[in-house]
Parts: sequence; structure tokens; C-alpha cells
Amino acid sequence: MVKLYLNLVLVFLLQLPGLPLFAQEPVFLGTKAELLSSFTEKANARSTAIRHTLPDGVSLPLKINTHTREGSAEIWSGEVEAQANSTFFLKVHKDGVSGNIILLDQKIAYEYYSTETGAYLRQVAIQDVLCVGLEAHAKEAVSEQEPVTAQSISIPDLQSQPGARSVVLLDFDGEYVVNPYWNGGNPINAIQDPYLTSDAIYRTWESVSEDFMPFNINITTNEEVFYRAPAGLRMRVIITPTDIAYPGVGGVAYIGSFSWQQETPCWAFTNNSSMRAIVHTVSHELGHTLGLYHDGQNYPDGTHKYEYYTGHQSWRPIMGTGFSSIIQWSKGEYPYANNNEDDLLIMANRIGYKPDDHGNTHTAATPLLALDNGFVTKETNKGIIEHAADVDIFSFRTGGGALNLTVEPRIGAANNTLYTTGNLDVVLTLKDINNNVVATAESQYLYATLDLQLTPGIYYLYVDGAKGNYGANSDYASIGGYQISGIIPVDNNPQNEQGLFYSYYHGNWSMLPDFSTLTPVKTGSLANFSLEPRSQNNYYGFTYTGYIETYTAGTYTFYTTSDDGSKLYINGQEVVNNDGLHAAVEKSGAIYLTAGKHPILLSYFERSGSAETLAVSYEGPGFSKQPIPDGVLFQETIDEPNVAPTANAGPDISVELPIYNVAIPGSGSDPDGSISSYTWTQISGPAVTLSGLTTPTLSMHNPVLGVYEFQLKVTDNERASAVDSVRVFVNPQDNNGPGLIYNYYHGNWSMLPDFSTLIPYKTGTVANFSLEPRKNSNLFGFTFSGYIDISTAGTYTFYTTSDDGSKLYINGQEVVNNDGLHGAREKSGSIALTAGKHAILVSYFEQYGSGEALQVSYAGPGISKQAIPDALLSKTNTGTPNQAPTANAGPDINVALPQNTVTIEGSGSDPDGTISAYAWTRISGPAVTLSNTNSQSLVLSDLLEGVYEFKLTVTDNSGATATDIMKLTVYPDNTSSQGLSYQYYHGNWSMLPDFSTLTPVKTGTVANFSLEPRTQNSTYGLVFSGTIDISTAGTYTFYTTSDDGSKLYINGQEVVNNDGLHAAVEKSGAIYLTAGKHPILLSYFERYGSGDILDVSYEGPGISKQAIPNAVLTTAGAQLATANISNAAAEVSTNGSVHLLQNPALGNRLKLEVVSATEILQKGKVVIYDITGRRYNAVLDQKSSSYWEVKTPQLYPGIYILLLQTLDGQQHRLRFMVE
Repeated sequence: MVKLYLNLVLVFLLQLPGLPLFAQEPVFLGTKAELLSSFTEKANARSTAIRHTLPDGVSLPLKINTHTREGSAEIWSGEVEAQANSTFFLKVHKDGVSGNIILLDQKIAYEYYSTETGAYLRQVAIQDVLCVGLEAHAKEAVSEQEPVTAQSISIPDLQSQPGARSVVLLDFDGEYVVNPYWNGGNPINAIQDPYLTSDAIYRTWESVSEDFMPFNINITTNEEVFYRAPAGLRMRVIITPTDIAYPGVGGVAYIGSFSWQQETPCWAFTNNSSMRAIVHTVSHELGHTLGLYHDGQNYPDGTHKYEYYTGHQSWRPIMGTGFSSIIQWSKGEYPYANNNEDDLLIMANRIGYKPDDHGNTHTAATPLLALDNGFVTKETNKGIIEHAADVDIFSFRTGGGALNLTVEPRIGAANNTLYTTGNLDVVLTLKDINNNVVATAESQYLYATLDLQLTPGIYYLYVDGAKGNYGANSDYASIGGYQISGIIPVDNNPQNEQGLFYSYYHGNWSMLPDFSTLTPVKTGSLANFSLEPRSQNNYYGFTYTGYIETYTAGTYTFYTTSDDGSKLYINGQEVVNNDGLHAAVEKSGAIYLTAGKHPILLSYFERSGSAETLAVSYEGPGFSKQPIPDGVLFQETIDEPNVAPTANAGPDISVELPIYNVAIPGSGSDPDGSISSYTWTQISGPAVTLSGLTTPTLSMHNPVLGVYEFQLKVTDNERASAVDSVRVFVNPQDNNGPGLIYNYYHGNWSMLPDFSTLIPYKTGTVANFSLEPRKNSNLFGFTFSGYIDISTAGTYTFYTTSDDGSKLYINGQEVVNNDGLHGAREKSGSIALTAGKHAILVSYFEQYGSGEALQVSYAGPGISKQAIPDALLSKTNTGTPNQAPTANAGPDINVALPQNTVTIEGSGSDPDGTISAYAWTRISGPAVTLSNTNSQSLVLSDLLEGVYEFKLTVTDNSGATATDIMKLTVYPDNTSSQGLSYQYYHGNWSMLPDFSTLTPVKTGTVANFSLEPRTQNSTYGLVFSGTIDISTAGTYTFYTTSDDGSKLYINGQEVVNNDGLHAAVEKSGAIYLTAGKHPILLSYFERYGSGDILDVSYEGPGISKQAIPNAVLTTAGAQLATANISNAAAEVSTNGSVHLLQNPALGNRLKLEVVSATEILQKGKVVIYDITGRRYNAVLDQKSSSYWEVKTPQLYPGIYILLLQTLDGQQHRLRFMVE
């Protein structure tokens, strides 16, 4: 908001209105620093005058109304004393000074400016500063069906181009404006026009959107959309009967203000104006904000000079004035134009054109969308002519018959609307596939209709803007949206359609890719093998498909000349292979063809270079080599209906691991032709290596356990296809009996990796720790797992000799660590084992070198060192089945900061053995330091506020594991300190929001109710919370002075309500308080302006009114120990089928009673928020079918919201108080 410095009058001595300053030298005002210093000093001293004497000594007194700051800039604004409808503003910024003095009634303007030598003032043409004297047109005689009485209506939510970077807000609902550039900085309370209907608002939006249809800009009525656009790329148009900004005119705007980096709106005034006048005033003023000036007339003999051109015939420019049937942008082509600026170019340079929506060549044409009966509808066939050079082309095909197509502006023709018209005057051209003009159409109105008989074929509809019959001097601004409707004669004879279908791709290839696996950039039809549809000269490809007709049976030779690669197929058979990267090269091939139509396919790609080339020729019985004529190429044929082929993927297959290759034989047959291609695709199952994907037999290599499904697609010589599928069941290996299970991997490691995270190349069984299954001599790894049978209890020593690294585990415990890169080296380790079978695991890897080696030995009671015998190794424990252990991570723990270290005591037990390993991991929660993760007791340090989960995994001596999870909740610091806690938010509000639903930008503490934590001067909010220490019981009055809104709560009770958008205003409220500490909370927001203010005072027994001292404020926490849930009946909350009741005997627990459904809360979610939006975790505990308890942490005194989500998908918000 704006700080007002009242009772301050500063006087400048300037030229009186009417005296010719143009002929005088600019007035020197001093250096920028001197000018800023004089203003500041005089303002602070509340002086009455600053004198700038002009050569003739005449003065003009300026009254300053406001002094604001905009970032580092200082802005003074006000009015000329004793001059109605005057305003001035002076801005002193880092780059100099700027501003204006404007006398609207006299139509005089002065400009502040600066150079390297200092600051100056000069007279300028007022029409170069803002829109001057736009006539306010009264309602026309024709009724516009406007209401005769005022009414309250809602504003429809409209957007012309959601997502566009630039935005215009049509503001119909009134606006409170405090802006240094309007009304001398005094507030303007612009009201909503009560006589505008929802339909009138919609029509206004529709018309303005049409005027700006070609540009990349969103015309909207949604203020949230407006504020999401960056400053300098948005403009608010206030549409109101309140004309304080410029009384008696139709509207006003500053020239070029669209790109200003502040909130400076423009205006369209509705008082006694027709709807059509309002519509065009909005576009007119928006044109000014984008840098456009008035379109007027200057007769060369000097007899007539008009600021606004009113038009001729039924045409006028938007930047002129008056009523016309069609109103367009202009570049001054009419007689005696005083302004030859290119409106469209100026606006496009600021906000840009939309991307072209339809192509302007036959190859880039958009197919017309028609229903099966040939009807073309407006809803699915639309476009925009962006500028005079734009033409949109649509294609369609027909079997011949009556064509009737009408193209019209989207918002109505000039002869049937009371509000406005489109800007596009349509002209149509119809061409055939050979680019011959078949027909043209234009009418006396804005629409055009084609009505004629067509022969079968492909046609192209050109949509363009015309000069028209309304008086425009050219088609310069015949632009905007259009829609197409009518009927196309249906094509019932597709075999007669000449040409080819094409698919166009982007990619970087050195050989022709399999285009069938790629997605084309676009598709369409062509007369022949043309490269015209390409949108770039490198890194692209084409496929052309259709039929070639031969009239005589015999051998035909086909030629392709291409740069880079190409291939040509006839009847699915490769005839010419010209593939690869090369300059223009001709290749050929021959094929015998019967008389009739034959499928033809040509694939082509170009990688890089400027010589992309593709030419296709042929020769045959009775004719010499020539380019293939267009007349023998067809898109489709129905000479003889093709019979589809049959695919056979073979029977399902079942195999058992380990297996390395599986062959899947498929086949295909065609009753009236041949199979031209086979394609295999994996439908489901684990990842696997495949080969033979384009052959009848598919091979899979090194499959893993699982079920695979593959689909075979066969295609015949007429492009018909069929599919069949087959499943392959890969079953687990027989893990019973002697030996070990191995997993074999490929990789480059310098230390043993975590093989459990990798996918093995293959798996299988071996008799011992053998490297025989390896495929490579380097860059591989193994894991061997199974059981070793120990006959006598005692201590055993195990040895591994390996090149490179290895590790050996018994019962999940590491016994030998021989890891790393090294030559053959022996390491050992010992472990006590009971008699019986024990899990054994050996991991091994080899990086590089020729000495890969792995040997595993042991020694023990009565056993000298030796290689582990095969007979002692087995894949399973065939003795008594091992019983899994049990893990216990301990009970859940709650602590409060500043305590930030905790020890968690876990345990494990095994009914038939021992626990060999413990492992702790953090599952969720904030950052924390973990120690002793491989022991029973986990040590945590550096804890943060939040909820943690930790998992304990225990492993027994047979390798079985068990897990358990515990939860640690860390509450905030409950100790108090001097000052207040704050939460800082960003947002654009007109009233205080519910901050509990928002996420703060940052939090912290301050000594008092200070705005210092803010990071911007507008669109922010703050919530302060803590306690206030009251020394004497009694009634206390609290005061808040704020700009904008604020509210103050004591003990959860609202005491002061100073909410809303306003300048600095003081409000107060009283409350009885006992001696002691009481919770205090203050919410505040600032929308915009540089006057953000917040002061908080109080008075009470023995205390006169004063700012609340820092010493009586503390951050909350001192009352937590005695906080209890309130029993006051007024705080009991009911919502739908759930009641929240108090249960004081439970201390920090709440009781939930279900009224209508006994199971509605089962597995429901519950969260608690305080009034500042802080979240507290709670636990839901069922006591009976209709009685639940919510266990809460200790809570600060105040008001809370309990948010409950139930199984029926509903949320219940329940309110309670803690005292």
C-alpha cells in the first residue's frame, strides 16, 4: 500500500498553461542528486516551496500528495494547485529521472528527463504521453438488450490462450487503485458497472480476444492468471463507470506502459457508452500500452487536422474513433493519414505472434475433418490468419459431387452482430492436386462460400484475408480467427485416388532405420516421391507407400538416385538397395510384374550436407527409362480384395534353468500372395537378449526365471498382417542335492560390488567353487551359495586364494576378506561352528589379467588344511528345517529438542540357533548421524525435529533373517526464549488467508512484531506466535496499526480485527487477563505498495498505551507442562458422521465418536494443525466399534484443527482448544 505524507505542499515555478514552452530551452533542475536532495530535505522539513525559476519568471505550483518507493527509486506524485484534472509524478531512479506534469483540460504535458549533465523539464505533445480525449460514445439507437436496472452478477472465468507468457486482465468487478501515475497518487475506488450483463462481459472478452487473436497473449478475466504473469508482461484494463482518471472521455492509457515494471492499469469507462464503444475502447487503450499512437488525419493544405480518424465507408482503424461495421489495425494507408506506423509489427515485437497453426503448402496442408457423411463442422475445423502474408491450406479428397464450404470469422459477420465483428474478411481459393485453380470465392460480407460440382480427386482449400468491400485500403489487417463448415462429397471409390502416402521422421542415422518402430513427425499425401514436406535439410527420413500400376506383364527395372540412403520395395520384395551414407548415387534392380496395381514402398534418409537428393525412375516393356509418372501412382486400390495372411508363433515352451539359448520357431502363410516380413515383439516377462527378430525363428539368450510372452507379426505382399503369440516358461533349477548355486555377472570393478543389486548374466549349479561357467576371461564376477556340512563342533579356519578379490561368509558372517585388485593371494579367517549344515557364500571378481583364480580351503577339528570336498557342499539344507529368527527394534520413542542424541536398544533371538549379525538402517525421516549400525544398540546424534523410522535386521547362523521397525518422534524445543516465533509466506490476498493451509517460505524468531524477515515489499504475510507475560490481572486493550490487514489473538480468542485492504489504520480490542503468561498470535499481510506497516501496542492496569515491550514476549513453551484439552462445550466440534468429544481424564488424548458407520475410521488418517499451520503427528487408536482415541503430542495453548481422512474418502475438520 502507499504511505501518504499529508499536509505537505511543494511549489515548482513552471510555465503557466498556454505559454509556448516548445520554443524555449529545457529547464535545468540541477543534478539528479541535487534534485533528490532538495525534494527529500523539503519533504522532511515539511517546507512549502521548491522554486525552479523559468526565463519568463512565471510559476506553476505543484501540490505533492504521495511519496513512495519502488525498489531503490523514489516517486513523488500529486497535482497542479487550482487546476482540475491535473496530475504529476516524478521518479528518481538509478538511471536518472523521469516523469510528467499533465493538465488534461488544457491538453498540455511536460516531461522530466535527465542526461549526463543533470535533470531537465521540457514540454512535450500530450498525445505522446497518454491517450487524450477518446470520445465516450453514447448508446446507439439499436437496442443492445442491456438491462434497465442495476444488478449484481458474477464475472465469468475466461481465457483466450491459457499458458501464454503475456496476459491482459479485463477487470469488470471494480478495483481500489492507489497509483502514483493516476489521479495525482490519490486513491481511485473504481466500482463495478451494475448494468453490464454476463453476456455483455462475455462479448467484450470475445471481441478483444479477436482483436489480439494473432498474438501470443492471453486475454482473461481471471486475476490469479494475471498475477502469475511476470511484471512487464501483463496489463490490467479496468472497465468501470468511475472516470476519475480522466473525466468525460471513453478511456485512457499511458503509451508503452505494458512493459513498465509496476502495476499501472489502463481504463475503459462505461458511463452512457454503447457496448460496441466499450469493446473498441478496450482494444484501443491496450494498443496504447503496447506502444501504438493515434490514427488521425492531416490534410496537406493545412485546412483540416484530426487527432482521431473516424473512418470511411464501413471501415475505421482501432486507433481511431467512431462506429463502423469493421474495425481493424492499420499502418496509415487511408487518405491523409498522420501516422504510418505498422501496428502489427510494433505489437508483435513486444508480445510476439502465435505459431502458425496450418501449413501454407500442399505438402504441409491440414486435412479437413469431416464426418462419415461428408459434413464439415465448425467445432473441428478452425484456424487463425496471423498476418497478411499468412495463408492456411486444407486438403480433402472426394469421389466427386456437390461441394459446399463456408469460411467465416469466429465471432460473426458484419451484418448480424450488435457488439462487434471479426477482423478477417475471407477470400477462398480451391486448387486440385496439380495446383490448378478450380474456383475462388469472396462475398460482400466477411464470410465466403464455395458451391460447385467436383470431379474425383484430391483438392486444396486456401483460406486468406481479403481487402474486402468495407473500405479497407488493403488486406494488411484482414486477420484473425475463422471456422469452416459445410459438406464434402464422400469418396466412395478410393482406388482412383492418385498419389502416395508419406511419413516424415527426424533422426540421426548412418543406415536406414526400421521406420515401423518410430513415430513420424507428420504424415500426408503427395503426387510423387517429393522431399517437399521436410522441415529441415538434415537428419530426416521418409517412407512413401502406395501402388504402382503396370499395363503390360514383363520385367521392369527400377532406379533410385539418392543422397544419402534409400531402398525400394515392390510387392514387399526389395528391388533396389541404395542404403548408407554417400553422395548422390544411382542404383537399380529388376522384378517381373503382372499387369495391374502392385504395392510400392520407398524408404529414404538424409544425414547431413546440402545435397539431399531423391529421384525414382523405371523402364519396362514398350518404354525406355523415365521418371515414374504421377498418373501410375495410387494411394489405395480395391482391384481385388486381399485375403489376410495367417501367423503361427508355435506352441508354448517350458524349459528349466540353467539354460542359455531357447529357439522359438514361428511361421506364416498367405492364401493369395506371399509373406513379405516377420516381426517378433516381447509382450511381457523379464529383460532378455533376443536375436532373429525379423526372421521366422526367434532366439532368446541367457533367460532368467519367469514367464515370457512373445508376439509374431507377419505381413503379406499387400501390406495385410496377422499376429500370434507364444509363451516361454523358464522354471527354477533343481536346487536339491549336492553342489552350489552360482550367479555369474559382467562388470568392471576394483572392489567387490553389491551383487544383490545387479542382474546376473546367467545362473546355474556347480559341484564346487569353479570358474568354468565364465564366458569371459576378464571383467566378470561370481557368487557361490549353498550349505557346508560340519560333522564336529569346534573352531574352523577358512582360506581363499583369489585373483582378484573375494570374500567368504558363513551363516551371514564375514569370515575371510580377500577383496581388492591383486594377484593370486591367500587370506584366512576363523569361526566357531556347531555340528550340522551352515550357510556358505563366496563372492569373487576378476578385472583384468590372465591369472584369474579362486580356491577355497578349510581346516578344523581333526581336519588338516584342504580344499573343501564336494561331498560336504549342498544347495539346500536337507536336515531339520531352519526356523527363522525374531527381531525386536525396541519400543517407539518420543523426545523433544534440545535433546539431539538417542540410543535405541534392539535385540534378536533364534529358536534353533544363534544370531550372527545385526544391521540397522534409516527408513524415513530427516537427516541424522548413525553409529554402531552393526550392533544391537544403535546410537543416533544430530537429531532434527520430525518423525524417524529405523529398521533392525537380524540374521541367524543359517542365513535366515527377520526385521522390525521402530519410530522415533522428535518434538520442537519446548523451552522458551525472549521474543516471538514467526512464519513468513508469499501470496496475493485481499483478506487474511488461512495460513494453516499454506507452507511458509521461512521461519525463525524476532524480538517483536517486526517486518524485517520479509524478502519483498509486496504480496507477503507473517504469523507471529509466542506468549505475553501479564504482571497484574485486569482488562487490557490491544491496538494494531497495519497496512494492509492484521488480526490479533490472546489465549486463542480474537481480540483485534484489522483485516482487509487499506492504508495504515489502527484498530483495538479489550480482553480480561490473569497474571501470568498467555499465548499471543498475530497474523498480517501486505498486498502491494511500499507502505507496509505493522505496529502493536497495549494498555492495562498501571500501563498507559505503549508498544508492547520486548521483555514481556517469549517464544511459546513455558505452559506446555500444564496444557490440557479444553472441556468448554463451545469448543466441541461436530462434522457429519464424526463427533469430537473431550476426555480430560486422558490428558493429551481426544475421543472420537462415530455416529453413522462403525467401521468408517478403520485405517483412517489423522493430522493436527495449529492456527499458524504447524503440523503435529497424532496416533489413532480404536477402543470399541464407535469409540476411538487420538493420542497427541504435548501441545501449545491455543486453537487447533484436527484433520481426519476416513475410508469413504471424506475429510473431517474438527476444532478444539488447548488451555
